[in-house]
Formats: sequence, C-alpha cells, structure tokens
Amino acid sequence: MVAGGYQVAMRDLDQPGPDYCAKYDVEDVVISQPVALAVSLENITNVSCFTEADGAIEVTVSGGTVAVDYDYQWYRVTGTGNIALSLGSVNPATTLTAGDYRVRVTDDNSCSIWSDVYTVTEPASAPAITVVANNSVTTPGGNDGSITISISGGTPGYDVTWYDVDGTTVLDNDVLSIYNLSEGTYNVEVEDDNGCPVSRDITVSDPDAALNLSVLSAVNPVLCPVAQSGSIELEANGGTQPYTFTLTKRLVLLLLRELYRPTM
Repeated sequence: MVAGGYQVAMRDLDQPGPDYCAKYDVEDVVISQPVALAVSLENITNVSCFTEADGAIEVTVSGGTVAVDYDYQWYRVTGTGNIALSLGSVNPATTLTAGDYRVRVTDDNSCSIWSDVYTVTEPASAPAITVVANNSVTTPGGNDGSITISISGGTPGYDVTWYDVDGTTVLDNDVLSIYNLSEGTYNVEVEDDNGCPVSRDITVSDPDAALNLSVLSAVNPVLCPVAQSGSIELEANGGTQPYTFTLTKRLVLLLLRELYRPTM
C-alpha cells in the first residue's frame, strides 16, 4: 500500500443474527512516509595550486529517515563511468584533485539519491619565472649589473622577493627588475595569489679582465692631399663582448691632424 489515509471496517462474524448483520466498527488509518531525500551543493573549494590535491566539495542533504547522519559515497566521474573514492562516509569530501565528482546519499531506510555532477577546477599552470634580461657587470669588481624577470601562470597577484648572493638578505620586494648588482648568484622567490611558490637562481657575471684597447700597427699617414688613405689598426680585449667602437668628433680631429699633413 502507498502512503495515504484509509478507513478500516471491522465486524464480528460470530455475532448472532441473520446474514451477519452485526454492526461494523470503522477506524481511520494513516500510512505515512518520510519526506523525499534531497541533495544540493553547499560549497566547492577549487584546487589552489596546479596539480595539487586540496579541493573540496560540501553538500546539503534533507529528507529521508536518519537517526545520526546519512551515508555518503563519493565518486569521480570519468568518460567511462563513476569511480568510487576511498574517502569514507564524509561531508565535505576533501583532498580532491581537479575533476568532476558526484555523491550518492543513503538514509537509514536504505533509500538513496544521486547528486548532480560538481566540477573542481585548478589553475591552468604553475607560476613560472622567465629571465627577460641579465646584464653583466661591465668592469671587474663593478656593481652595475641588473636582472629583469617576467612572471606567468598560477593565479595573478604575485609577491616577489629578491635575495642577495648570501641567500638570506632581502634586496627588494614586489619589483620585476633589480639593479646595482655585483658578480654573483641571486635568488628570486615568487608566490602567487593562492600562495603557490616558485623560485629561481640567476647568476650575474663580470668580465675576467678590464677593457683594454691597444694599437696593433702604427698610424699610416695620408699619402696625398685630401686623400683618405690613412689607417690605424686597434685591438680590444677584456671587458664583455661584443665590443662597440665609437669614433668621437674630438678623436676625428686628432686623427686628421696625424693623417693629413699639408705640404709646404
């Protein structure tokens, strides 16, 4: 019989009288049933760092018959079906990786209900540090080196900390470029908005020797008036290659004075 109201009529067939005409006794009877089970999403906590397992799902359940708590069986939803998870009867479900999940809830009468499919997401990638520029010290023992980085991945909202070559002294915070560096290996640590960390060591070098410019051959004078046959051969070494040679106006005048001598 289904739930609802019924009337039950009773009479005693042993009562004397023709055609069993004893008086009926009528009673109202109600067959009740529990409120139907219902499950709904309460909260989803997405994975904080790429490939981590700190996601969570919490549901709200009502109805059914339960003395203490419902029984929860969580499943991971895949393209080939539902895979039962060994989490125990818990709500919320924790330590979840990114993916699709659902839960089957059962009450004390073994009545059960399936939830909708819930999706736990994660950042598309881990935070990463890219060296955009690494400018070496220009002279031995100098301190004009610099480093510039860019940051990608993770969850934007980055905290940046630069450490000196000793690994403990903080040089600067929340900047992408750092200047006035001497030779050595520097460390930069980045933490994204979800607290996911990444670090990188970056080495600033200096030249093995100071820049030196020497004359390989003597100045060859101009042979004829107004001609441009004069020459000079130089050699640069030390410093940091590649070299850039610049002939300034003053040097041109001095060279012209040597290379062009008018005849008397």
